[in-house]
Amino acid sequence: MLAGIPGIEEVSMTTNGTLLAKYAAELKAAGLKRVNVSLDSLKPDKFAYITGGDKLNDVLLGIETANNVGLVPVKINMVVLKGINDDEILDFARKTITGGWNVRYIEHMPFSNAKKQDNDMVSSQEIMSLISKETR
Repeated sequence: MLAGIPGIEEVSMTTNGTLLAKYAAELKAAGLKRVNVSLDSLKPDKFAYITGGDKLNDVLLGIETANNVGLVPVKINMVVLKGINDDEILDFARKTITGGWNVRYIEHMPFSNAKKQDNDMVSSQEIMSLISKETR
């Protein structure tokens, strides 16, 4: 219904992707133009640790299906967590070449009352530096 409102040029959504393969075609037919998928690891054990579930294959299939039905560009949001998934930054970057992914690296923003520690986060500058060293 949103896609049919005059003045709305594009409808997109952010999802964890676990049900995306099942509903991608239906969402496209309803007027959805593209999706953002939250995905913080390509490794099953880390994915389960971060999400509390074992649905990595479902998410990967959802990304593929979304691309196939034309929900493009599919954007992948990776929250980089120091000491947890920061070793996968380059793996995600490589997916932009091998899988046509549009990866967006997101700095972790803690939501607790604790002070944010500089050594607990990976900055966008660190991410860009790591990727640029790899591509030289």
